[in-house]
Amino acid sequence: MKFLFSLFLTATYLLSFTQAEKLRNSKWVREQDVSTFLGCKYAVTTQALYCSTDSTKRYTCQCQDVVAQGAFVYCGVQETKNKTVGMKRFLKNYNSKCSSSGVSFTMEDLYTIYDNATKYIETAKEYGSYSVKKDVLRTPLIYNHTLYKAGEKTYYINYRNLSTAIITGIAQVAWWFFVALIGACHQILARVFPSFGSNAFLQRVMNDVWFKSYKQPIKLFGFELGFIPNKLESVVLAGSFVLFMIGSFGLYEYNAESINLTSKEIQLTGFIADRTGYLACFAMNLTFLFAGRNNFFLWATGWNFSGFMIYHKFVARWTVLLVFAHSMAYVWLSVKQGRYKGRIHQQYWIWGSVATTCGMVMLPFSSQFFRKRVYDIFVFFHILLALFFLIGTWYHLIDFNLQYYCYATIGIWSLDRILRAVRMFILFGGFRKNKVTIIKNPLNKEVSGEEVDSEDLFFRIDVDNYNKSLFKIKDGNFSFVYILHPRGFWQSHPFTIVKLKENNNFTIVIKAKKGLTKHIYNSIAKSGSDSKYFRVCVEGPYGMSKSDVVSKFDNFAAVVVGTGISGPLCYMNHHRNSVFDEKNSKPNVIHWGVKSLAVVESYREELTQLLSHGNVKVNVYCNRMKGYNSRQSSNIPSSESVSEDKDETLGVSSINSLTNTILGFDNLELVTEYMSVDQIVCEEMNQSSSLAIMTCGLPAICDETRYHFLKTLKAKKNGRYQFIDDSQVW
Repeated sequence: MKFLFSLFLTATYLLSFTQAEKLRNSKWVREQDVSTFLGCKYAVTTQALYCSTDSTKRYTCQCQDVVAQGAFVYCGVQETKNKTVGMKRFLKNYNSKCSSSGVSFTMEDLYTIYDNATKYIETAKEYGSYSVKKDVLRTPLIYNHTLYKAGEKTYYINYRNLSTAIITGIAQVAWWFFVALIGACHQILARVFPSFGSNAFLQRVMNDVWFKSYKQPIKLFGFELGFIPNKLESVVLAGSFVLFMIGSFGLYEYNAESINLTSKEIQLTGFIADRTGYLACFAMNLTFLFAGRNNFFLWATGWNFSGFMIYHKFVARWTVLLVFAHSMAYVWLSVKQGRYKGRIHQQYWIWGSVATTCGMVMLPFSSQFFRKRVYDIFVFFHILLALFFLIGTWYHLIDFNLQYYCYATIGIWSLDRILRAVRMFILFGGFRKNKVTIIKNPLNKEVSGEEVDSEDLFFRIDVDNYNKSLFKIKDGNFSFVYILHPRGFWQSHPFTIVKLKENNNFTIVIKAKKGLTKHIYNSIAKSGSDSKYFRVCVEGPYGMSKSDVVSKFDNFAAVVVGTGISGPLCYMNHHRNSVFDEKNSKPNVIHWGVKSLAVVESYREELTQLLSHGNVKVNVYCNRMKGYNSRQSSNIPSSESVSEDKDETLGVSSINSLTNTILGFDNLELVTEYMSVDQIVCEEMNQSSSLAIMTCGLPAICDETRYHFLKTLKAKKNGRYQFIDDSQVW
């Protein structure tokens, strides 16, 4: 895996350097490099014709005609004041324009042309009357200095506007690399110096939020708008926002003497159109980078994938807005200049419209509201629209020879897809038959008369058939699971890998919600068996393991809900304190909220192994189990007292059934109430002076855990504590 990450990192840097090199050598035209050359061209061509087909945008005449060369080079030498740097710039531009004519010059050639021209050159007054548009002169004329200054200033300001766009675009990319560097340094220091990672100030900086609901989407009239970044993420986004704002709205200069964009309104519109177009290209590269599962920023910083989804969405929205502003500005400009009807049939215009349309469609349909309700449809069309956005951008830019801005995007996206295929078909070994088992609630209808909850169904995939030599798993790793089934073989969803055994087998527990997972559950249930073999492919493993961080603390505690126990289960199993069996040693504890015992049954094998350790404890909170009186622990926090209503108690057969399951372990407690997160967090932190506390699962519980951790941490004067949010929400 390290090799793959190194490969990705190296390739991405090479792509970035390739793009930067192209910018430096050819396409990033500095204003000081061309303004004199273009000003001379404008002044000389506007004053007189030396070839019948000459114009301010054509250079064939100046490349091939001796008289035109004399007038043109005379201007260049005069305006550079015979300075070496200025003449070198003039020569470079001259040779660039004449390369298509097969003509090139040396510095000696230019001075020879200049010396020869001075023998024959005349002022316009000395030459006499002539028609600027019709007469082809055979005597070089001294250029009009006023025309030169107007042209030189116009080109200087125009190209400086483009330079500002490129500089702010590079600054935008540099900002994100700087953020990644800071994240990487923090990760290294936290691993080398445990006290650094658990520093109370840094814990507040890393985890502090604006509102309590960080993992829960904000709503307006019931419509889910999205997630609010935490304070640290907000600082990162603020830096990016400032650069986007400066690049989009700042540092414009109006030129009252412009030779091509005469009115202030038209001139500023043209500047905005150019500026936003260039900025969109830089933002596009970042958008595709942050969306990748093999994004090397994840590896460098160790941050959650869900965190980078916040960055991806932010930069993606800016990309679309910049593209839209670029398109609308050019539409308005074309209408004002009377060029709209001629431009709309050009290839660059058509493909630019395709890219703009795809971006504008993606923007609203990428909202949390649609992603949550039709995720698979969203993913399909999101990828399709992104593809055509990139194709449209490529063909839009190719007419201007600027398609190299797409190189990094294509490289990043292609490499990410290649690495995903490598993970699937080389590391894991492709689609292989593995056992899928549905989980039946131990309190099923036959035992308690309770109907099966269709919203609380689970199945587990026991994976023992895969490439064990290459697919290496660490605690907390997650993966994207594919199941070869006609209804959704293309679908993949992230699940945390559960691996506790000493052998190489691992398990993935999945909640059957709707779509493919629900269909697989029902197909097994209807077969009359509890299990069935499917061809399964696991893309992964992904995620930065927190084992090194967790192991630095004397104690480990987790507050989880549902299948969110998968990661903490692995961390606890391998924590050094879990196997330390002394009565005066505080046990590692998992506080686990469940809707029913079906999910508990899903982890029977793993819990059996974990609970065999001498110093672990699992508290299961299940409100539906009110009345179950097997072993209520008086010191387990709960929000209410246990009901003793006879109508709510379960039958003897139900109790026996539960006792025969994992509930029979002495170090597993069933609490028949909801979790009281504030009491749990406060108690855990008060009982240990060296504690890593992890949360995963239901977003509301994760937010509660974070809130009460930070609240309790403020009152702590001593001890080492670290909060780890292992949940993934996007």
